Amino acid sequence: MSTLHFPIEVTFANRLDVLLDRIDDQERQMGQLNRSDIRRGISAPVELGVLSGPDDPDAIPNPKHFRSLYPGWLTDASPMGLGILTETELPANIKLWADLSRVAGDPLLLPLRIVYCTKVLRATYRVGAIFEFNQHDSTAA
Repeated sequence: MSTLHFPIEVTFANRLDVLLDRIDDQERQMGQLNRSDIRRGISAPVELGVLSGPDDPDAIPNPKHFRSLYPGWLTDASPMGLGILTETELPANIKLWADLSRVAGDPLLLPLRIVYCTKVLRATYRVGAIFEFNQHDSTAA
């Protein structure tokens, strides 16, 4: 894995541009830029975690049962999923819940499956996740 090296004269804005270019390059290599859905850029905190409590697949997720495991930063969203930066490497195919309450302004928990997790900096990982709605959720929407 190569690391990013910045000349001293590079500004913070340029560093961000380099980081975003690197993320785009990695997504292009993984085929992520060839998607049919449109991503919306967003910059907001997000918590990834699990739900405890009654195991009723048809029940609306209760925020009181949410336990945060991984703080992250939301970078983009689409009808299919989310792009997130975290400090923790997450294995592909694990299922988590995203607490988007701070973005939505009201309690909002959405089920996700991690598709990929790529190291972009020493302590930063780019995570791509898709929504994992059950059949009942997708027909009710």
